[in-house]
Amino acid sequence: MRTITLLLDGIGDRVYKELDFKTPLEYGNTPNLNKLCSRGYCGMMTPLFPGVELGTELAHFLMFGYKLDEYPGRAIIDCIGENKKILDNEIVLRTSWANVSCEEGFFLNERFVEELDKEDGIKLSQNLVKDIDGYKFRWEHSYDSHGFLFIEGNNLSANVSDSDPFYNNQFVMKVEEFEDDSFEARKTAEIINKFLVKASKSLDESLVNSDRISKGLAPANFLLTKWSGKMKTLESFYKKNGMKSAIIGKSNLLKGLAKLLKMEYFEEGNFKKAIETAISMEGFDYIHVHTKLPDQASHKKDPFEKVRVIEEIDKEIEPILNFKEGLIVVTGDHTTPSFGKCIHAGDDVPIMFIGERLRTDDVMEYGERTCTKGSFKINGEDFMPMILNFSNRTKLFHLRAGKKRRLYTPKEVNPLKDV
Repeated sequence: MRTITLLLDGIGDRVYKELDFKTPLEYGNTPNLNKLCSRGYCGMMTPLFPGVELGTELAHFLMFGYKLDEYPGRAIIDCIGENKKILDNEIVLRTSWANVSCEEGFFLNERFVEELDKEDGIKLSQNLVKDIDGYKFRWEHSYDSHGFLFIEGNNLSANVSDSDPFYNNQFVMKVEEFEDDSFEARKTAEIINKFLVKASKSLDESLVNSDRISKGLAPANFLLTKWSGKMKTLESFYKKNGMKSAIIGKSNLLKGLAKLLKMEYFEEGNFKKAIETAISMEGFDYIHVHTKLPDQASHKKDPFEKVRVIEEIDKEIEPILNFKEGLIVVTGDHTTPSFGKCIHAGDDVPIMFIGERLRTDDVMEYGERTCTKGSFKINGEDFMPMILNFSNRTKLFHLRAGKKRRLYTPKEVNPLKDV
């Protein structure tokens, strides 16, 4: 039995006076989502814990059956998605070229300087120090003013905090050991702080910045860092969940996650075509179809724009209505408010499972408050066990098939042989 998940990124929201005190999902005209809902087993999903705000990659990581302590960090997933090489003795940090003023510290004026192309970013990186106390540093471009900082050396720890406060008009933060009092974490934080201060001084001498100042642009005189990570070897999605899997979407982030977990990745930016592709994909057990559009609409901070996007998505999902050979799942990975400065929010999201012989409930409309009246409430880590259960792949919990506990009936076993 195939499972197709339609992942509507950032679908959850808050209520708005201009939408008659409804959420964009509740306000929008969504006949196809409601048709699925009327056939579904509905409820709400909390990505991690109530009130905790997650990003797309961590929410997906947990939904795919992995534990929080296995998470390698966003920078690692981004790196893999952009085909960057990561050495075993390296840590990786996401970076952005920023503008600061020196006022009893580095006061952040612009987190991302404007009008900075790849060529200028590479020229700026040539001013950066390459070695501190035997640790090697290299920078690689990503997009716009963003990049990656690779630090190579022995006994490095990824358990360090960010220098990027994530908002303008704040001081750059001192990098500290993060949830880790080890010597390695303290030493790594110390090395990064040395690098950041030296980098800022060297960037003042950059010809790129001289040219920017002459054009009336803010100089890129600081390299902000965040999301430190170290490469980890993880079990494949197939080994973890017993299903041959694929992600269909258009996102380097999801591409990186797919490669990390050894899932197939198919790039398709048109959501309707992605759904049609998923329906036609024989030989796969789990197919994850992703659209970023609701999340992007939310970040425009216009509830009516999110309504428009949701209504368009509803039209695009029509082909899935006739998919009867397996399980359909529709949900979001997190809530993204269409107001304020919050990036995401810690609210739960509506979820529905549609499949043969599943218990249906009385929920007739797909929305945040309607699905609250449904049959269940789960966390993100419950997502994959629910799919294994509803696709009839589970085995008795107490059975020990191999070296590790599995929730699924394995297709292959390690056979006993005559010796």
